[in-house]
Amino acid sequence: MTEQLLWTETSSVGVESIDEQHKQIVEIANRLFREIVRDTGVESIFEILDEMARYAEQHFAYEENLLKEHGFPSDKLKQHLAEHQALTAQVHDFIQKARLDNDLIDLEVYDFLRDWMNDHLSRTDKEYALFLSSRGVR
Repeated sequence: MTEQLLWTETSSVGVESIDEQHKQIVEIANRLFREIVRDTGVESIFEILDEMARYAEQHFAYEENLLKEHGFPSDKLKQHLAEHQALTAQVHDFIQKARLDNDLIDLEVYDFLRDWMNDHLSRTDKEYALFLSSRGVR
């Protein structure tokens, strides 16, 4: 089965620790896709969704601390944090709705996560890549 998300060098933000975390998020999302396609049952899917939510929160906290530590401009940092908070709330809301209505657990949830990750990686995280690079963060 083909993976639905692929990590490429164009996905890189130039910070090894963040790139590794992004790769892990891609791996979790692909595992979720495989479970949905195999129709293994809702509990397995919820376990992966919960893992995704936990990992994303840890990743966001790491990223935010790194940006603060290196003096990322406060207006941009506030905007970045607000996006993280909104994304986290959306993921938790989606999981809660899916727990109430298992029919929501299909490729729609995967599509949501895929689009969220692609947008966040390609747009939002690229905004700080140059900044951290200029501070010598690799």
